[in-house]
Amino acid sequence: MTATPPTDDDSDELDELQPTVLPTPPVIELELLEEFELKDRSKRGIQNNITGGLLCPVEFDWDNSTIRTAIWNFENDFDFASSARACCFYTDSTFNPNDLDEGRAF
Repeated sequence: MTATPPTDDDSDELDELQPTVLPTPPVIELELLEEFELKDRSKRGIQNNITGGLLCPVEFDWDNSTIRTAIWNFENDFDFASSARACCFYTDSTFNPNDLDEGRAF
């Protein structure tokens, strides 16, 4: 079996098979997250800014640095362990302040 030389008709078919140029996907800027210490557990759970925000009860404003510090220091008025309303249990961490059971994901 021998190959036949290409003809002009063959090259026309190749032009039709040229892939279309795909648009370049948008560049998504990544946010550098706080790392966990591998040998020290002191910056985990409620003491870590990321996981602490998820574990923080919706009754407390985690974004308020004074409240966050009070929670980190286990002050009596900010007992996070006595609440079953952690932000991670709410869809998109949003809740109704007039009805804290509304919006829970379970």
